[in-house]
Amino acid sequence: MIPAFVAVDGRSVSTHAALLAACGLGIAANRPVTLVRITGAAEAALPNPETMPDAVRVVEHPLAAAGHRPAVDRAIAAAEGDGRAVVLDMPLAELTDWAGPARARVLPVVPVGPAPLDEHLVASALHDLAAGMGPREPGSRQGMDGGPQAARPMPWLLGCGRSGGGPALAGFTETMQALLTADAGPVPARVLPLTLPLLSRGEAASLLAGQPRPWLLRSGVLLTAALRAVAAAPSAPDIDPAAFAEILGAGDPTRITADERDEPERLRDLADALQAIRDGNPPTPEELATAPVLDDWVRTTRPVRILEGRSYGHPSIPSGRLVRTSEVYATDGRTYARTLSRLYRLGTPAQDGSAAASVH
Repeated sequence: MIPAFVAVDGRSVSTHAALLAACGLGIAANRPVTLVRITGAAEAALPNPETMPDAVRVVEHPLAAAGHRPAVDRAIAAAEGDGRAVVLDMPLAELTDWAGPARARVLPVVPVGPAPLDEHLVASALHDLAAGMGPREPGSRQGMDGGPQAARPMPWLLGCGRSGGGPALAGFTETMQALLTADAGPVPARVLPLTLPLLSRGEAASLLAGQPRPWLLRSGVLLTAALRAVAAAPSAPDIDPAAFAEILGAGDPTRITADERDEPERLRDLADALQAIRDGNPPTPEELATAPVLDDWVRTTRPVRILEGRSYGHPSIPSGRLVRTSEVYATDGRTYARTLSRLYRLGTPAQDGSAAASVH
C-alpha cells in the first residue's frame, strides 16, 4: 500500500494530511517513512526544518522538471529499497496521468477541507474524473483507454478540519453523498471511516516541524488504521464506520468516535446553528437522524459560573450600573474574564465577595 493524498484545490489540506499519515505510518509500521511530494510549477517547496526527524524524509519533484515521473518512480523504489514506507502528496491531474510501476499499489485519498466550497470543488472534480474515464463498475472507474485492465477504484474521501468525531463523520458522509449523486451523474462516495480534526496554528506548526503533539500522533495512527482497512478491500463501496470504531476501540467505539472539539470550536458551531435557526432553518431530518437521542428528558436548570459587579464602559449598559454577566468561559481571577457575550477587564473585587446585581 502506498497512500497518495491527492489535492483538488490548493495543497495545504492535502499536505497536512500526508504529513500526519507519514508520522502515523512510521509509528504503526515501526519503520521510517519517505514523503514524496509532487509540486506544480508555481508551488513553493515544503519547509523542511532541521527538527524534522530522519524517520520522516521529504522528497519533492516539480512537475515542470524534465522526466519527473521516472524520478518519482525512482524515489519510491529507493525508499522501499532502504526499508522505508512511502506516502505520496500530489495534484489530481498527476494521479490520472501517472502509469508508473508503483501505480497499482497506490491508494488514492482526496482530503476535503471543512468549508462548503471545499466539498463542492471535490465533488465537481470527481464528477469530471468519472466522466473522463468512461463507463465503470460500481465503486470503480475505467482507464483512459476504457480497457478493463485499467479499471481502478475511485479515490477515497477524507474529511479534514472536522473535530466532531462520529457526528462530524456522519455529516461529512451525508454531504458528499448528496453532492456526488447530484444531476451531474452519480459517482460513488467512498468515505474513510474517520475525519481529521481542525488544527490550531501551534498544532500545524508542530506537525510541519516533524514534532507533532501526542494527540496528533494518535490521529495519524488512527488514519493509518483506516488506510489499512480500505487497502484490504480496495474495491469496496465503503467501510462501515461503526464496525471500524468497534474493532479499534476494543469494544468501546467511543474511543474512536469521541467528539474532540475544543470550546472555541463548539462556540463557533453553536453560533452557526443559532444563526440558521434564526433564519428559519431548523435542523433537517437528515441532521436529526445522525444526532444522539435523549430519552426520558425533562426541562431543568443548572448553575453556571458568572460574575456580578458594577460595569463601566459597557456598550449597552450605563456606567456604574450593577450587572450580572453571562456565563464566564475563561478568567485568570485577577485581570480579565471572558464571558459568552464579551471580554471584561477586572477591576477591584468586592470586599465581601458579592454584589447586589440585578441587571444582566
